[in-house]
This record gives sequence, structure tokens and C-alpha cells, in this order.
Amino acid sequence: MRKLKAWLASLTALSCFCASCLPITEQIPPMHSIFANAEDTEEVITSGTCGENLTWNFEESTGTLTISGTGAMENWGFADPSWYHLHEDIKKIILEDGVTTIENRAFNNCSSLISITIPDSVTTIGYSAFSHCSALESVTIPNGVETIGYATFFHCSALKSVIIPNSVTTIGNNAFSACNALTSFIIPDSVTTIGTYAFTNCDSLTSVSISDSMTSIGEGDFYHCFSLEFVVIPDSITIINNHAFSYCPALESIIIPDSVTTIEAFAFYYTGLTSVTIPDSVTTIGRGAFDCDFLTSITIENPECEIYDEEYAISDTATIYGYDNSTAQAYAETYHRNFVSLGTAPALTDTNHTSTTWNGINPDIDGDGKIDASDATLILVFSAEYGAGNINNFGEFMENYQNKSYQ
Repeated sequence: MRKLKAWLASLTALSCFCASCLPITEQIPPMHSIFANAEDTEEVITSGTCGENLTWNFEESTGTLTISGTGAMENWGFADPSWYHLHEDIKKIILEDGVTTIENRAFNNCSSLISITIPDSVTTIGYSAFSHCSALESVTIPNGVETIGYATFFHCSALKSVIIPNSVTTIGNNAFSACNALTSFIIPDSVTTIGTYAFTNCDSLTSVSISDSMTSIGEGDFYHCFSLEFVVIPDSITIINNHAFSYCPALESIIIPDSVTTIEAFAFYYTGLTSVTIPDSVTTIGRGAFDCDFLTSITIENPECEIYDEEYAISDTATIYGYDNSTAQAYAETYHRNFVSLGTAPALTDTNHTSTTWNGINPDIDGDGKIDASDATLILVFSAEYGAGNINNFGEFMENYQNKSYQ
């Protein structure tokens, strides 16, 4: 028994000595280190499926995401697309011909994306599809897309150029909100509907051409567009909705066509308007619609126009022009405003209202009998030429136009 105990004691001592001689790196690592190493070696997924007949592949060396196959993308619901873990690394997206939809939030938050190729096979772009793609500077929507969804390009802060084809009929709410680099935008005549706040907070937007297929300008569509100077409202528009042009301080003049019947609350609130004529087609002026700090005159041609009964429906800086015994006169007297009579209200004889002018300029610039997108395009050309110092006034521009310099 003594020999056995002595032998065990010697064996224990030898084990301790050997363990102490091992380098630290060769000893058994702690458990948390084992798991950490397992995570570090986990393979990043760079390919997969994204629809019944669609696959995706990411090329790490170029940052290119390619989607191939035919048909619609998978609808992820509230989940992220299967390539979302790569969203900061995607620089280029190629959708091959055959893809028919870009699903909701498909490329949301791809902050390094600078190039996107969309084939003609695509007909629908879902909500927030490209929102927060802060490096994307230009995009061409193919001829075949009918709908640009809610917040599709929301906060694409570097986006300077967007080409919208004549196939598009609907632009959703907030579709281009906070696209701070956009300077001009042409809404093609195919567009019949624009959702609310579609271009709000586009700080650099200076000019916009509105489709003559639209019947209303949506709520807040150009809200907070601080640089907006030129807008042509076509004679298809009947309603200018709440806050449509609120907080557009660079907007110093506007022509309201005689198709418009309703100007809703705060439509032109805090714009730079100095004078404005409200045609006799307008039956309602909403709360705060013309509460503009620099407004010096407003002419209300409809003697029965309903003006919101509040002190600041019309700015107190403005002289109100209207007919004797009109609602304009009653409003001026109620709120102690300067009023200038236009005399007795005439009977309406000119049903086409062809005498409408804008600061002495007939807005039917091309003389085709309509105020539409072609006139708006000429306004944009005039703005660019004048801004570049190539012409001195609108008369010079029209002379060049008649000489076919811009055709």
C-alpha cells in the first residue's frame, strides 16, 4: 500500500510539472475563444434565389450584384432581402432582361450604390426600392414601368438626374422626397396621379414641369422646396391641395390657370409670391392659402369666391383687388385690408379665358392653344439660358425661339 501511494504521488507531481512546461499558446483555450474563432471563419453568403425563377450573385471584387432569370422578385414582406447583409458593399446592380418587378425595399439602404441597370422587362418598382441609396446620382426608368411606388427614391441625396418614360402613370407618396441634389424634373404627360409629398424637401429643385394629364397637385407635393423658382401649372389641374407649395420662398410668381376651382389650405403658404391673380374659375380659397410675407397684391376675379374666414387666409401685406360687393371686398373690410375695386362684376362671356397672362407673358409659349408640358420645357430652357447669362430677358428668348434656335 505504501508503494502504491508513493507511485501515485510521483505520477501527480510529474503531470503538474509537464503541464507547467507547456507554452501558454498550447494550453486549452477558453470556451468563448473557441466560439469567436468559429464566427470569424463563417462563410459570407454571396448567391441565392430571389424568386421562383430568379437567382442572385454578388461579385465581391467589383461590388456587383447581378439578378438573373425571368419573372417577379420574391415578396419578402417585412423581412430583408437575402442580400441585405451586403448592402454596404453593393456598388453596382445589374438586373438582366426577364426580371419583371423590383420588389419593396429590394435595394433599400445600399449606401455605396452608384450604378443601376434596369431592363425594359421591368414594369413595377415597389415602395422604398432605392430609398437611402445616398451615392446614387442618376437613374433611367425603362419604358415599360407603369408605377413608381411609395418612397421609391426617398432620401437619395446625391440623385441629380431621373428620366421618367411615358409609360409611367403613377408616382407614389414621397417617391422623390429629400432628393437634395435634384435641380429640375419633368413629369411626363402619361402621369395621371402623384401621391402626397412626392417631392417634399428637394432643396435644390429649381424648376418643375407638371403633366397635363393630371387633375390635381397633391398634398405637400413641393413642400419645403426652398429653391423652387419656376412652375408651370397646366390647364388640366382643378385642385391645388393642402401645402402643395408651402415653404417655397424662391417661388416669386405663379400663373393659376382658369381650370382650377379649389385652392386648399396653406397651398402657397410662405412662398415668395409678390402678386397673384386668382381666376374666376376658383370657387374656394382655403385657410392660410396666401399667407405670404412678400405678397403685395392679390386679384380675385370671382365675385362669389369663398374665402376662408380667418385673418391670415390672405397675407396682411397684400392689397386685395376685387369687384364691388364681392366676397373679396367683404373679406378686406372684415380684416381691415386695403381694397381696390375693379368695378361692377362683368357677365362671363369668354368661356375659353384666352386672355390669361403671366406677368404680361402668355404662358402658351409655343402657340398651340394649350398650356402643357411643351410650354413648361421652354420655361426650363429660358431659365437655364438666363441663368447662364446667354440672354438678357424673355423677349430675347422668344426671338431666338421664333428663329428656331431652341428647336
